[in-house]
Amino acid sequence: MESLDVEPKVYMRDTIWNIYKILKYTTWDSAETQLKQLPVKWDSFTVNQVLKTHPPMEKAWLFFNWVGKVRGFKHDQFTYTTILDIFGEAGRTSSMKYLFQQMQEKELKIDAVTYTSILHWLSKSGDVDGAVEMWDEMRGKRCFPTVVSYTAYMKVLFDNNRVKEGTAVYKEMLQSGISPNCHTYTVLMEYRFGAGKYDEALDIFNKMQDAGVKPDKAACNILVEKCCKAGETRAMIKILQYMKENYVEKKLSMPSMVLKLLLTAKYATEAPFDTELVGILLKKKNLLAIDSLLTELMNKDIRFGL
Repeated sequence: MESLDVEPKVYMRDTIWNIYKILKYTTWDSAETQLKQLPVKWDSFTVNQVLKTHPPMEKAWLFFNWVGKVRGFKHDQFTYTTILDIFGEAGRTSSMKYLFQQMQEKELKIDAVTYTSILHWLSKSGDVDGAVEMWDEMRGKRCFPTVVSYTAYMKVLFDNNRVKEGTAVYKEMLQSGISPNCHTYTVLMEYRFGAGKYDEALDIFNKMQDAGVKPDKAACNILVEKCCKAGETRAMIKILQYMKENYVEKKLSMPSMVLKLLLTAKYATEAPFDTELVGILLKKKNLLAIDSLLTELMNKDIRFGL
């Protein structure tokens, strides 16, 4: 009996990855030719997934315009929001605003995800007032914020010392019945660490766990980095202890930052390790050895006299 040749199944993720490589590694003329030959049904999901791979910005824009001319395809809120995000991340806020205007002119649905992305990138570019205006427009359109929206806007306000407004937004979020997530708590703690309110920050760190929200890798690494920059050893040790007990992975550069702080801290004279050796490891950037030393200290429950 003759065996039948069966064509291998092609998964969508492989197709998306192939398109990304075409856009990234070939000229646009070559990419356009290859795109036309692909057996792909260009729908919103596929186009959005391609854009989310973040090909080079110029190629992403050329692709966006090319696929918009393909028969039977129309851009929607999802593809527009993703290309907006690409321009915002690249600092091209004028282009981002132009695309947002296009969305409005085409009467596409604009939801909290779109508004949140725009206000985030406006703030990143230094246009805090523009970010505030975008929030006000979103609320004026009766577009209800999500926990991501509230958290992003709170960060904009706290990062720019608009503490009363940020606190009011947090209270509004709670009153609307939306529970904080890990990133929300991280934003609250970041501000307090930056303001030197370490006890308040640690109180939030404990309360979020009581509420069933576990500090994740990103949160812990951000907070330890804040402690290192502020020279705050007591709070840092508590967070490191939590990371050790809960097997939270450390950021690659964290052990170096931590040991540099401990070497310069007032407890360095009582440091239970060879400070000269640590200095050599830091100078040589031997991250594996540094991480091993820090892990050993934490395993011994070293408190540095705190």
